[in-house]
Amino acid sequence: MYQKYKRINLLYLIMLERNHKCPRSKLSQSQKEYLTTYFEMNPRPTTQERAQISIHLGVPESKIKNWFQNRRAKERYASEEANLHNRFQNHEEKIYPRCNSLFTRRDGMI
Repeated sequence: MYQKYKRINLLYLIMLERNHKCPRSKLSQSQKEYLTTYFEMNPRPTTQERAQISIHLGVPESKIKNWFQNRRAKERYASEEANLHNRFQNHEEKIYPRCNSLFTRRDGMI
């Protein structure tokens, strides 16, 4: 397993030295599920943990690091959107507490 990881990273470094872009590869569904499960337990893995994940999945460590960064940004964006939505709903309720009260007489007569 370690040889496979070493070969992947070596190929990656050679391509970077030659100023070639690495061919873009998508993560498989099982790799995404593994990363998602790990993210739910620990959204900020250490360098050693990322290295272990990359060895386990056979993916360059930079790709793992990037995935976690993007996932944290996605979580942050989703929570900001939810907060904004909640604020907007609360604001609407405060502006129009009872519209019908505008049409009732203050002296108690309807």
